[in-house]
Amino acid sequence: MAHSGEDMAAFYDAWVGREEEIVAQLTAALSTRQRDALVPLVDAAMDHVASYYEHKSRLADRDRRALEDLRAATAAAEKEVEREVAAVQESLAGPRVLAALRRQHPLNGEADEAVAAVGRSLRVLLAAGDTLRERTVRGVVGVLVPEQAGAFVVAMLRFHVGVRRAGRVWSSGHGGRRGP
Repeated sequence: MAHSGEDMAAFYDAWVGREEEIVAQLTAALSTRQRDALVPLVDAAMDHVASYYEHKSRLADRDRRALEDLRAATAAAEKEVEREVAAVQESLAGPRVLAALRRQHPLNGEADEAVAAVGRSLRVLLAAGDTLRERTVRGVVGVLVPEQAGAFVVAMLRFHVGVRRAGRVWSSGHGGRRGP
């Protein structure tokens, strides 16, 4: 909903223009001592201020709903990834894999085939997680106004670069090995 920021900017520009008109009318009424014009002008000014807060509130409600929709969609996608994790875990304990692991001398590539099946399952699972992360980030950025989206993306990328640097530092201190 980056459009809400644009909607608010357009609304605000028009709103300020109307406010300038009201100020000019009130100033003229005050300087010419037109008492009978003041009451409707003050009422118009108060209605004008109220319209700003109403519009702002509607946009905030729309943005909140968009975030809630994104949160619900992300939760549903997370459930799907959890189901896929369970399927991978079950495949690790499947009869083919267990049989290959139990034999001291697996039959004609049986172990290789079992490892390849597990590898395929893990690649599918990793891809599902990557897709979920990307969709979530795109959804968050889509709700933010450009300035917020820019700040969010900068923070996200700085975090990513920091994690990468920390990993390289850690790896260099451990001979490039993975794990403890």
